[in-house]
Amino acid sequence: MSVSAGTVTAARASELTRWGQLVIGVICMVMIANLQYCWTFFVPDIQKTFGWDRASIQIAFTLFVLFETWLVPIEGWFVDKYGPRIVIFVGGVLCGIGWVMNSYATSLTEYYVAQIIAGIGAGGVYGTCIGTALKWFPDKRGLAAGIAAAGFGAASALTVAPIQAMIASSGFQATFFNFGIGQGVIVCVLAFFLNVPKPGQVPDTVRNTKVIQNTRQFAPSEIIGPTNFWIIGGAIALVGGLVMWAVGQQFYIPLALAVLIFGYGGYTVWTRGQPIFTLMYFMFVIVGAGGLMVTANLAPISQDLKIGGVPVSMFGLTMTALTFAATLDRILNGLTRPFFGWVSDHIGRENTMFIAFGIEGIGIYAL
Repeated sequence: MSVSAGTVTAARASELTRWGQLVIGVICMVMIANLQYCWTFFVPDIQKTFGWDRASIQIAFTLFVLFETWLVPIEGWFVDKYGPRIVIFVGGVLCGIGWVMNSYATSLTEYYVAQIIAGIGAGGVYGTCIGTALKWFPDKRGLAAGIAAAGFGAASALTVAPIQAMIASSGFQATFFNFGIGQGVIVCVLAFFLNVPKPGQVPDTVRNTKVIQNTRQFAPSEIIGPTNFWIIGGAIALVGGLVMWAVGQQFYIPLALAVLIFGYGGYTVWTRGQPIFTLMYFMFVIVGAGGLMVTANLAPISQDLKIGGVPVSMFGLTMTALTFAATLDRILNGLTRPFFGWVSDHIGRENTMFIAFGIEGIGIYAL
């Protein structure tokens, strides 16, 4: 330990420590990936069992994504105040509870509630792991964030076949239950090993002439606006959502939340925070929407086209079309995250986004 200008700093952390923390975060991301990327495999069986229309079932996934994403700033505030361990632990508990509830659900309302709980948990784990990775690697932000996100993108490729096999052999309820318990327990255990660096443990942030980046750390309220504005917005969302639920308008809750987030939230950030954050959030939503629509509907689409079970041979492997497409999607989804993060460290964030967004646009159009 050393003392400089009244500030106590810790000894520089070893590379093993830094990469160890990143690996822990990646494993946590692996454990929550199925909540988003393997939902599509459950939809046909849910529809077959209960006879609900597909649009109503997919509202559950929409609610999951909404609560996974829009609460992340609040969860980030908890991380800054109480540390990453408690947020990761609670997130793991909520993820497990969400899928266990899915295994017992017999109504759309129960699925909606379960997916909201799972979404809150997944968002807490995702946001904390990405934020912690950036704190441990201020000198390699793009690469670190990409590697952490790769755990979320590529991990479900390993479980595509096992989840499909368990659904076929034991039913989708048992699959929800077993994977929910297993994933939740692992996240909760790993939470106790995750830390944030103390002052002096990591290299100072350096200015990269290829990356437009300020070396100053901004407080959350400087980015998204004063806390009291978000408390008011959260209260409006909670009361409004409960009222809509009470009068039987659950189907439109995601739309109302989206309007509130982009209307009230966008105005708050634009006038009280950093306007560039509003633009980045909008870009993230637009790009994510295309990928998530495919993610949620890949299995139903393959069944509609009657090609899901058609054998396909590529790269010396033979799988059914659905399994192959889902596996390739997950693998490339993961591998390209650290790749483009590394690229962005060298050619800049804006140039990288232009290239990546263009590729996705071509892919969605081709599909």
